[in-house]
Amino acid sequence: MREMPRDLVGRDIARVPGLQSFRGQRLLPATLIGLLLGALLLVTLRIDLIRVRYDLAAALREERVLEEERQQLTAQLRALSDPQQLVKRAAEFELGRPERILELSAASLETRP
Repeated sequence: MREMPRDLVGRDIARVPGLQSFRGQRLLPATLIGLLLGALLLVTLRIDLIRVRYDLAAALREERVLEEERQQLTAQLRALSDPQQLVKRAAEFELGRPERILELSAASLETRP
């Protein structure tokens, strides 16, 4: 084992040039940079998560509104296609039974000039 020089006995080793650890000097900044980058990553993920939650809430509200609209339109369609309602509406507009019925096919429509 090497003996320590006698002139170092009783001295603060941190102040003796050449005995400081370069590894320790580089470890602290690298650790701080790593922690800072990790914190920035977590903040970015948290902000993205909050944005996705707001988008999901907006999509759920829109889905609820569209579902209510679909239900109203389905009810309106059923009411308008009810034969009794059709007779009643025809009477309101003073419509009678048709005298003749014309059937149009796709072929007859294509031959028109």
